[in-house]
Order: sequence, then structure tokens, then C-alpha cells
Amino acid sequence: MIANATPNDAQYLFGKEACLFVNGLDCRAYDEEIMGLLELHFKRYGTCWITLCRPTTGGNAFAFVQYVYERQAAKAEVDLNGMLMFWKKISVCKKSG
Repeated sequence: MIANATPNDAQYLFGKEACLFVNGLDCRAYDEEIMGLLELHFKRYGTCWITLCRPTTGGNAFAFVQYVYERQAAKAEVDLNGMLMFWKKISVCKKSG
């Protein structure tokens, strides 16, 4: 079941407590570049699903990273918040709402 889950399925199955909001992603980078770095860093903490979003009006790209367990999300949040990605500091925090 987990292997076949889409990002939307994962958020429904595992809940917002295990979901992170990642902000400050460089909008000038290609999706493949951003996703590659997100996967490299966030998958170290466990199985996760990543949804990359780009605002239609410009501004920074952002992502949602859904983990299976809240402890995985908590560890990733502590370790990765403020890290540099494409020479910009990213913000990593628990998803609200």
C-alpha cells in the first residue's frame, strides 16, 4: 500500500502531523533540480512523498513533504530548517491546517 501511494494518498493516510512545509525554494531552478535535492535530503529521514508547488504569480517555489511517522518529520524539520539550497536558506516547518 505504501509503495503505491500518491502524495495526496499519503497526506490522507498519514495525517498532517507528519507533513512538512518547505518554503524559500528558488523559482529559477528547474523542477527536476529542486526535486532531486529535496529527495536527497528529506528521504534520509524515512519514506516520504514530496509535492512541489510553484505560485502562478511569481515568488518562491515551495513543497510539502509527507512522512509516515511524526518523529521522522520532526527530525527532518530540526535538521533541515535553515539549510542552503541553491544558495538560499529554506524554511522547514510543520504544515498547519
